[in-house]
Amino acid sequence: GALLTDHDWVRYAATLLADIKDESDEHPVPARRVIDRNAGKDETIAHREGHYLDIDATLERLITAARKGDSTVEVASLEWRPAATRENVARTDVGTVISSFETRFGGAPGRNANVTRGATLLDGLVLMPGESVSFNDTVGPRTLENGFFLAPEIYKGEIREGVGGGACQVASTLHAAAFFGGLEVTDRINHSRPSAYIRPGLDATVSFPVLDLRIKNPFDFPVVVSARADKGVLRFELYGKEQRAEVTLATETKGILKYSRKLEKARLPDGEFRIKQRGKRGMSLRKIKTTKVLATGEVKVEETTDTYPPTQEIYLVAPGVTPDALPPLDENGAGAT
Repeated sequence: GALLTDHDWVRYAATLLADIKDESDEHPVPARRVIDRNAGKDETIAHREGHYLDIDATLERLITAARKGDSTVEVASLEWRPAATRENVARTDVGTVISSFETRFGGAPGRNANVTRGATLLDGLVLMPGESVSFNDTVGPRTLENGFFLAPEIYKGEIREGVGGGACQVASTLHAAAFFGGLEVTDRINHSRPSAYIRPGLDATVSFPVLDLRIKNPFDFPVVVSARADKGVLRFELYGKEQRAEVTLATETKGILKYSRKLEKARLPDGEFRIKQRGKRGMSLRKIKTTKVLATGEVKVEETTDTYPPTQEIYLVAPGVTPDALPPLDENGAGAT
């Protein structure tokens, strides 16, 4: 083949180093502060440093080695320390419960195990001043390999079996604790239907890696997350130096959204039909968040809207069954689809 020019060679080397960097870089693991005041526990878990390949510096070494005719080059690697080091976390003031929130869970064993697993992965998390945290990055993929189990979950408006069902309750409970603690919620999406375990407007849906919950610490001191799932109660507590704000939430239903009906062909005896999923009305929810800054008395009011789409009614029908053969939709429904 054609000889590479110096420019081509450098570009080729940079591409190879980028591939090596993707495989070799190791993210640091922040320190944690695990607090359980009922058990008299307050433990700091050490951080682990990471490292990353410095492409520019390594490329300079490659060029120098090529000019000298050297056959080996030592890559330039730099240490990568987390903001939440063991030293920083150990001296964090956790004298105040900034906020707390709890929800109740129960049902399928897999779902209960997933709620507990999610809480365990978040317990002890430390948000340094100005730092943001991603639920998906922290909890990781909801897979069997990551300790999650099969459980009912909502997928495209329908209940089905999936790995990780129950993770949304963990996200929702964390979201509520952060909301009332005055932290910034920078990324949050409500469910496709209201949840039984939390009031509308406070839920948060997550799905790895697309739908995420992101929370930012706006304070000048660290915030420590404590999470417990025990005897059907999931509880989050946020610890820090002091409570900076009082937050309240008022909600108002702006409108009701009617559901429709869907027919799915199924192997049933002639003329028979069977309900697969009951329809539920959706709604448009007006939310009024009031934040009072305790130091100044300043009050800030924010208004947003959450929309919960209706849950479609689904009937399994034998071939030849028409919509007219089914019971009429009640006043909450709409036309068939």
